[in-house]
Amino acid sequence: MAWTNFVIKSKLKKLAGQNLDRMNNFCTLNDAKSILLFVHSRDLSQAEPYITQLKEKGKTVSVIVYLPKKDKREEVYFFDQIVSVKDDLDFWGVPSKEVIEKVSAYKADILIDITRPYCYAIKYLAFSNPSLFKVGVKWEDTDTYDLSLAVTDNSNIPYLFEQILFYLQTIRSK
Repeated sequence: MAWTNFVIKSKLKKLAGQNLDRMNNFCTLNDAKSILLFVHSRDLSQAEPYITQLKEKGKTVSVIVYLPKKDKREEVYFFDQIVSVKDDLDFWGVPSKEVIEKVSAYKADILIDITRPYCYAIKYLAFSNPSLFKVGVKWEDTDTYDLSLAVTDNSNIPYLFEQILFYLQTIRSK
């Protein structure tokens, strides 16, 4: 596991370095028409009220779910894309080309990544995605989002969502 994490983390750093050339953009929640959300399967129940809230505001919300080996695909079948550790990652934990292409096809106004710190494959997909404005949690040394939230280990999904929505509502575009 440690060697696998080393490989995916080094690929992440390389991809993050390439993202430094990416133009930082901003998008308010009011201006956004579409939102791409990355979430861990175990956090779905906590995220669902916020997904509903965004849809009620007229946003098109696409959800990419990280599915660990132990979880069953049938439990999260109704979301847009499921990234399964068992099926969609190579030996080193890197997403397959097919998954990268599928997830990159979701170009949203705002990408929100609320996955857990060890979901390196999702971080890889978030960095690869062409969405306009990227929001995420700064857990470690991966800080290439346009808006990063520094959190403690005990920060929960409702707290993260509340903070993200607060900042997205208060950001003023040019």
